Amino acid sequence: MHATALGCIDQLAICRLRSRMPAGFNGRVRDEIQTDILGRRVASILDPVGHIWALV
Repeated sequence: MHATALGCIDQLAICRLRSRMPAGFNGRVRDEIQTDILGRRVASILDPVGHIWALV
């Protein structure tokens, strides 16, 4: 038997995504804040335990 890594990306809707991450942010930026093809401000981060969060 061998272990399989499962993954998921959680999405978090935010009213106003700022141009930079807030002071005290304790994770790692995966993708910088940018505008997607629908005109939304989006980014993704890794939290301290390794979960990926898509910020929209």
